[in-house]
Amino acid sequence: MSLWCIVSALSGFEIGIKQRKGKLILPVSPVDWFREIIKHHDLYLLPLDLAICLRSTTLPAIHADPCDRFIIATAEIHKLKIVTADNVFPQYGITVLK
Repeated sequence: MSLWCIVSALSGFEIGIKQRKGKLILPVSPVDWFREIIKHHDLYLLPLDLAICLRSTTLPAIHADPCDRFIIATAEIHKLKIVTADNVFPQYGITVLK
């Protein structure tokens, strides 16, 4: 599986929240948008599981956003790189692509 084809299910949650707060404008509902993005880009949706949830609770609170700690835990457990512009992520010792 290519590193370019994986997305955390938590990203759907974050997109929905940003849209609801008016920080993200989408042409359709977050559900429809995310579903189409997954299909269009042939992404594999990686669900949250117990290991990810528990690991996220043991990470240092360097990042104030608990959702981002879930994504960091996912990357650690599955040995993945993260694509983000967030400058805090590298402080966790994971590989970040900008």
